Amino acid sequence: MRYIKVFILMGFFIFSSTLNVNAHPGNTDSNGGHTCRTNCEKWGLEYGEYHYHNGRGSESSSNSTDQGSTNSGRSSESELSAQISELKTENSKLKNSLKREQDENEKLDSKILSLENENDKLKEDKEEVSDRKKELNKKEEELNQLKEEIAAENKKLESVKKMKNEVKTCSAEVKQKEKEKNVAYGVAAIIFLGIGIFYFTRRKKKKSKV
Repeated sequence: MRYIKVFILMGFFIFSSTLNVNAHPGNTDSNGGHTCRTNCEKWGLEYGEYHYHNGRGSESSSNSTDQGSTNSGRSSESELSAQISELKTENSKLKNSLKREQDENEKLDSKILSLENENDKLKEDKEEVSDRKKELNKKEEELNQLKEEIAAENKKLESVKKMKNEVKTCSAEVKQKEKEKNVAYGVAAIIFLGIGIFYFTRRKKKKSKV
């Protein structure tokens, strides 16, 4: 694309160099001419040079016109060289800019690759965390089940303790009843013994009287 611009500029300057110097703008006097005072080298003229626009004086200034055409051609070549140099400079700047952009793109690609790796690592960590969470949930379920079993065993132990207490209570009652029974037997034995002694003593007294 830049080479096309260069060729277009070259064609433009070559075409402009073939134009008559009389084509440049400017007010003319009564003789149809005027003195060049602005951008004279662009039109192949010298500053302060008098020339015609309507064809008058062309014979007397033919040498000047040829010299102006030569100067115009040289000026066009110089301007074209300047344009080419400018385009080369711009091309170099664009190349440098493109290289910087390529370097930036490489850096961005590197960052993107690094972020993708980090993202993959995060995904792996997330999966690992999810697996650990599942294990913890499973262990929690086992712990809850163990708690339930312990609670059931505690209930059984409480029931056993209650039964033991009941047995102790019953045993104490039985012992108490046995004591009471033994006391009753003792009292009864003492009563029977007293009655027997009383009867025997009374009988003995009756015999002695007889």
